[in-house]
Amino acid sequence: MDRIAAGIWGTRLSFFARFVGAAVLVASQLALASTQPAVHVTSRGAAAAVTCWPEVAPVTGGAELVTVFCQAQDGPMPMMSVLRDTLDNPDPAAARLGKVWIYGHARPGLLQRIEALSPLLFKSRSRQSGDGTPAPVLDLSTPLHQTWRRVAGMVTQVEVLDPRGALIRAPTRSYRGSASTYTGMKTTEALAALQQAGVAGGPMPDAAAGAMPEDEWLEFQARLALSARLLGGVIRDARLPEAWTAMAAQLELHREHNWDLLRQRAEQEGLYFEALDSRGPAPSQAVLWVSQQDLAASSPNRPFNPSFLRIGNPWRDNRLKEWKGYHETWYWNAAGEREAEGSQAARAETMIPLAIYSLDYDRVPLLLVDFRDGSRISRREAAGRISEYVATGVFGLTGMTNWPYLAGHATLQWYRARHGAATDEAQRLNAYAGLRLELLAGSGFSEEFRQAAIARMDQMSLNPFEMPLSSEAAFARAEYARFLRYAQRPDGLAADLQRERGREMVALLHGRRARSFFTAGSILTASLWHHREPVNDVTLSELVLDRRMQATLDELRHMVNSSPTIDVAYDPSRVRDRLAALTEMVGRSSRYDKEVAGLVENVYRRSAGEGTRLSCLLCLARMNSAEGRLAAARLIEREPMSLTLRAAANACSHGDDPGAAPTRPGPGPLTATAGR
Repeated sequence: MDRIAAGIWGTRLSFFARFVGAAVLVASQLALASTQPAVHVTSRGAAAAVTCWPEVAPVTGGAELVTVFCQAQDGPMPMMSVLRDTLDNPDPAAARLGKVWIYGHARPGLLQRIEALSPLLFKSRSRQSGDGTPAPVLDLSTPLHQTWRRVAGMVTQVEVLDPRGALIRAPTRSYRGSASTYTGMKTTEALAALQQAGVAGGPMPDAAAGAMPEDEWLEFQARLALSARLLGGVIRDARLPEAWTAMAAQLELHREHNWDLLRQRAEQEGLYFEALDSRGPAPSQAVLWVSQQDLAASSPNRPFNPSFLRIGNPWRDNRLKEWKGYHETWYWNAAGEREAEGSQAARAETMIPLAIYSLDYDRVPLLLVDFRDGSRISRREAAGRISEYVATGVFGLTGMTNWPYLAGHATLQWYRARHGAATDEAQRLNAYAGLRLELLAGSGFSEEFRQAAIARMDQMSLNPFEMPLSSEAAFARAEYARFLRYAQRPDGLAADLQRERGREMVALLHGRRARSFFTAGSILTASLWHHREPVNDVTLSELVLDRRMQATLDELRHMVNSSPTIDVAYDPSRVRDRLAALTEMVGRSSRYDKEVAGLVENVYRRSAGEGTRLSCLLCLARMNSAEGRLAAARLIEREPMSLTLRAAANACSHGDDPGAAPTRPGPGPLTATAGR
């Protein structure tokens, strides 16, 4: 009994001790919070959002050139153009997106190419616009070709160049890395401009809606985003909405998560948090400020944890107390709310910017600009680049040929990522490109703040293919003027458009065996020869029909794959309209009979409305082919039907119109078993 009583009293005393300890801890935290200033969250507001808009110009031969402009400090700046081949047809389904030109993407000169062979030479240089034909960065009409070209480049590097020794392996890997990184950065800037133009979601602006339909804008953005991935071109057009929705949702989650993390850390450290832009539910960049008055009133021994923010302790930095760099004066009213200059403010404070962070990175905010130490980030990036160069270029350690190295490198990267290190190079590049666009436009920023940030961004440049941010706007305008001259030449954009149509007609008129011979001939001649079909009014009409058919099939395929019940997820009238368009086209071409029959059969199975099902049977009947009759016979055998639908299916299996009485005598409908 004594032991039991002692145990009870011990448990009570242990609980009482834990309670008292928790109370003391809470009281100490409250006391510490009372001595620290509350966090101030401010925003530049809508004025800081970059203003971008599209413009449409006609192209000789039945096409359009859609150009996206952004408002820079010194006027409109062209960002990119995409060729939209409409075949001079008003139906949006007949349009096709083609080549993409990004005007800030400069072709490297001889000096830049030589510097790219070494990771130790990374000085960015200004360049002049050339006089030749502008080269497109992407071709949205053939995404799979670009994927195989990239895979072939990797295989060539590993199997052909790497075994030649370090003198060949090291410079080729450095050059290919610089080229791919530069193209990826400019593509990300173009994607950010599209998002700023208001086509990333929600109601579209009138300018964007008038330039292209919403589904084409979505395809444009998704292809740009997927171009940075090795196998991004493998994704079919029907899967693009799903892929883009997933990527956009993930990015929004990153921003909201990092917003909370950075704001809370600013509160704990006594700093000021300001969002650089307010487009969307959460901004993409934020700035941390410190008050010069707080610096004077605080002790140098004030605690500061630099592991998360990755900047030096501002309370021990004597330079901030006599700061000569960029600063702002903020005004606060009695309620602690920020006011505009000239208002009846209770007090004024001198604010010093400490750092700019990207909120797009996974898990943690990414430091992009350190206003006190401009070379901090470049030193970190250079160290990582040189270590990778030594491991892969000099010693030849790659994950494809050395599995122990792959395991060790992956483990190290996982450990560093778990401790807050930014190990994903692609995400770092995306964040860097997003801030470049914000600073390039500079809307809502004072010119002094913009120049201070640009000076530190230029110090971060480790790619010899890049050019200083201050000279990029002038270069983009010069490139756009050069492209317009090319587009107006008789042998320019219009002739290139006809060649692309002739190449597209090859897939329409020839089978796989013939196309294989054409591809082999192109490879043997080093792409000097390509087989193209002549383009005339007859072939153009066939091309219009083929594009409309592909667009309709892709939309119906997306409906089938996205929901088990089409009538619930989509408007039934929209589904019937697509089936009616398909019914009108199947009677004019038998190329897609097998694909159409299987897809329409799936639409029938996933719809419950009698009107939609009747439209499916009508489409199968208008095919007037064995595939359509077999699909109707399978539906009769396996699906429950009303009397009206069964009569229509029986007529369809005979090859008759479901709306008319059967006219073909014979031994009854074709069954699926007999068809086999």
